[in-house]
Amino acid sequence: MKRMKRYITPTEAVLEGYFSSEKQAATLRCQKRGPSYFKPNGGRIIYDRRDLETWLERGRMLTAEQSVPFIQRI
Repeated sequence: MKRMKRYITPTEAVLEGYFSSEKQAATLRCQKRGPSYFKPNGGRIIYDRRDLETWLERGRMLTAEQSVPFIQRI
């Protein structure tokens, strides 16, 4: 079984569905609205998968059914 890399590039993040495009990832970084990222030694940008997952979870929206407690009908 192949082990997943912990750190991925913006291109890999797009391929894995975290962003719709590299331009979207760049825009979110510039606006400081995206997930945390690293730029080691001023080089290329990389994301930690855990940060990407956390960022996605923060954006989760509940549906009406999920936000109202279930009431059993008699």
